Amino acid sequence: MLHFGLLFDPIILLQDVVNGLTMGCVYALVALGFHVTWITTKTFNFGQGEFMMLGAMLAFTLLVLHPVPYVFAIVGVLVVLAPLGMVLERVAVRPTLGYVGYGWVISTIGAAYIARNGASLLWGPESKAVPSPFAAHVIRIGPVGLFPHDAFVVLASVAVAAAFFVFRRRSIYGKAMLAVAHNRDAAALMGINVIATMAASYAISAAIAGLGGVLLAPLLPATNPYMGLLPGLKAFSAGIVGGLDNAAGILLAAISLGILEQLMSTVNTDVGDVGVFVVVIAVLAVRPAGLLGKTAPVKV
Repeated sequence: MLHFGLLFDPIILLQDVVNGLTMGCVYALVALGFHVTWITTKTFNFGQGEFMMLGAMLAFTLLVLHPVPYVFAIVGVLVVLAPLGMVLERVAVRPTLGYVGYGWVISTIGAAYIARNGASLLWGPESKAVPSPFAAHVIRIGPVGLFPHDAFVVLASVAVAAAFFVFRRRSIYGKAMLAVAHNRDAAALMGINVIATMAASYAISAAIAGLGGVLLAPLLPATNPYMGLLPGLKAFSAGIVGGLDNAAGILLAAISLGILEQLMSTVNTDVGDVGVFVVVIAVLAVRPAGLLGKTAPVKV
């Protein structure tokens, strides 16, 4: 049964926005990884959701099996997944560049399958709970309540997004990525190591996705090796809707999709995911390049 009347309750509506904001921030981190590789290499990793899953499973290892402080678990995930991103770029993406076709699509999908089944062999297919490092009490802000971990997810996501924008615009490495994205050959002539820059983009993408997994794991009832597919698809949808070449658009789209998913789940628990993809299809039917994406003119 559909319960549209619940959306007219201002308290329920506001609570849904807060809850959706948390998931939207996780989607935003994963989607930001798509943006990083796209602007640098014009490719992306279709296994980005699996890197998020690996971050969550590593969090289980570091927080449950071999307990370490939460900040060390975050650092550990980044240290492991960043090199894995570089390996993926070297093995599955770089050999396909310069050839007609999209070989990297099949390569990254295959890598995702390997990661999913490898994680199942390593950790087992059973679901595993990852505890939050924060207390379970509810923080009240007027009529709205949220858990400390929800607040941490939002703050951490904002901090990562802000750091990325500063890195891209202010650091020499960020400017190198922009130069490679603009014109790879010209960047090489200017002395920029194009190959290293492309590898670094995949390292950053994998690390951001892994961080998303660490943040997401305590929000879920349990984690498992197959948890990355749907969040990865939603993050990719956010990237397409926001425009893969527009980081601000991606972040806005991801947060909007997270809120929309929560609102639709309030109407009916079975239509949350369906509603998200219906909206995505509708938006792309009107704006194929995304809401804030650039549409390049086609010369005939």
